[in-house]
Amino acid sequence: QVQLSPLLSKTDIVKFNEAELGMVQIMFGGSLKGETEKVQFIQDRFQIPEVIVTKGEFGASYYKYGQSYNVWGNEVKVKDTIGSGDSFLAAFIASHQREEQPLQILKKAIAMGAFIATKKGGCPEYKFDEYKAFYNEIFATKLTGRNTNTVA
Repeated sequence: QVQLSPLLSKTDIVKFNEAELGMVQIMFGGSLKGETEKVQFIQDRFQIPEVIVTKGEFGASYYKYGQSYNVWGNEVKVKDTIGSGDSFLAAFIASHQREEQPLQILKKAIAMGAFIATKKGGCPEYKFDEYKAFYNEIFATKLTGRNTNTVA
């Protein structure tokens, strides 16, 4: 807590997985149950404008200036999860730097993390066209009626 507090106070954007989010909010006196409430607690406590919460196969959420963006994960044939989290964050940062729309940033990050999970090794070779095709496939409109993403 002594080491984490000054770092969070200087943070503009932070990424937690669900377990880390819960631990950090409890560490700083929170006892909240819902994800949105936990994120709000952290944002208010440390004045962090942007928070990402990853949920593995269940997708991710992105909280930015009072808005929340949620994208569900998609079922993929996993070969290796090593490198998936790093690739998620790399795609997120690249899209964020290009000032793309928040939902688009999150979708690209989720697609990249899932795409890398379908490959063997932490830094597999691939062609960008393969990733684009994968992205288009997982975010195509589904006949099931299940929402792929939401904005609150």
